[in-house]
Amino acid sequence: MQLLLKIKYNNNNVFLICAVSLIFSQLNFWPHAGISIAGLPLIYYAYINFKARPILSILIVLFYASYSNLVLVGVFLIIALSLDVFIRILRKEKFFAYFIFILILIISYLIVEYRLVFSIINPVFISHRTDFVSPTFGFPEALSAFIKMIFKEYGHNVKKPELIVLTTIILISFALFRKIKIGKEIPQIINLIVFLSAISVFIQSTFLYSFTSKVDFLRTIQLQRFYWLLPPLFYILLFLVLEKINNQHLGRILVMLLLTVQFGYVVSANTNWRQIIKTKIFNKEAGKLTYRQFYSEGLYKEIKSFIGKDQASYRVASLGLQPAAALYSGFYTIDGYFPNYPIEYKRSFYKIIEKELEKNKIANDFFVYGGSVVIILSDEEINKLNGRGFVIPTFYKNELTE
Repeated sequence: MQLLLKIKYNNNNVFLICAVSLIFSQLNFWPHAGISIAGLPLIYYAYINFKARPILSILIVLFYASYSNLVLVGVFLIIALSLDVFIRILRKEKFFAYFIFILILIISYLIVEYRLVFSIINPVFISHRTDFVSPTFGFPEALSAFIKMIFKEYGHNVKKPELIVLTTIILISFALFRKIKIGKEIPQIINLIVFLSAISVFIQSTFLYSFTSKVDFLRTIQLQRFYWLLPPLFYILLFLVLEKINNQHLGRILVMLLLTVQFGYVVSANTNWRQIIKTKIFNKEAGKLTYRQFYSEGLYKEIKSFIGKDQASYRVASLGLQPAAALYSGFYTIDGYFPNYPIEYKRSFYKIIEKELEKNKIANDFFVYGGSVVIILSDEEINKLNGRGFVIPTFYKNELTE
């Protein structure tokens, strides 16, 4: 973010650039997506800097493609950059370097995601993702989702935009009242945020989904996820707004106050910081499993020793425990979180948990119409999780009987 703000807006306010970048870095990014969201400013920096520093930009592309997710973010990033190239063509601007950059990004993703590519072109393999049925929006639901994308949170994205949006509205109102020009950059970012939110909602509308759902490929990548591109835009907007405020009377004091409040707001929502403050400052129990407790290597060694067989000769499933812990300790698991696997396996696994899922419609529908979370669930666990079948639970000993 720091690199992007400096080169994109040619700004020398080092403090403001570093402060906004620091706040962005503290967002509670969804860990399963890798650097998909956190790395968006970096990949855009590489995009606009490709002609000047091609080697560095290519290295960034390789790094980003390796540690981000094509299905979650990559597809939408490529579409957005392609749209930018199309606009450059319409404006009769030079575009060839940008086109080459997108091509390199696509090739990098295809290499990294080779298993996904092979599964798509394999005539025998049918992905469980072809079963995906996304919830669709009528007008009231679409309006609600649209408002959430702009003013609050949506999906897996944590951006904490409330103060940013409020400050932007106040600045624009003040500028209109005082007849002050705010330039074209702030309206451009606002328009982009509104556009991405609107297109996400439109794609998920009942009307359009009735067409896209008939195409297996479109259904598997869930095209409505353009909202994954939103978080960095809010912090670019924050930077631009604070830059304008900084130039007003008493602006520096107000900028410091807004930065402090936004930083505190973001940090308070970050699970890692909450645990650190709780344990290191207030000397209290974390209330969450540590990494060492989560993987419990000693315990799993005891289990392995008790079974006394070659781990490759049998398979295990975990009830009330994360399958990742067993997998980490060398066990061959039949369960886990799998973004892409054969639909036949899903059908077979459903037979194991069918009786339990029948007791809860929410959990049942989540597996039947999704199925990436492939875990053994009991009715007791489902009830304790309020029917959230997408949560892989971790229960403590005797917890369900207390």
